[in-house]
Amino acid sequence: MSIKETVESFIKFRRSIGRKDQSTTYSLRLFAKFIGETTELTSITESDCNAFLYRKGNVITRYWHSQHCILKKLFEWAFSRGLIQNIPIPVFLPKAPEYYPAYIYRMTN
Repeated sequence: MSIKETVESFIKFRRSIGRKDQSTTYSLRLFAKFIGETTELTSITESDCNAFLYRKGNVITRYWHSQHCILKKLFEWAFSRGLIQNIPIPVFLPKAPEYYPAYIYRMTN
């Protein structure tokens, strides 16, 4: 099964259970285009997933972690249906940056 078919099946499944998040749909379709829509699901490696996750540079952000979570859900869904034998997502995650709201620490005169 190609990555495009898998992504569309996963999106259809998520919509059938009431999920309508557009950002997840956009990210999954972007991943399919990045990898190549005709690429077989079983041929995707961890290095392919890393190339997608690190496509904006080697900076780890909260966006990086959200993209990782979306891909993890896709591959876990495919694994549970027997479409793949292993999940090609990085297991050891880099630490997310700390979040400090700017408005709390702004000095006033």
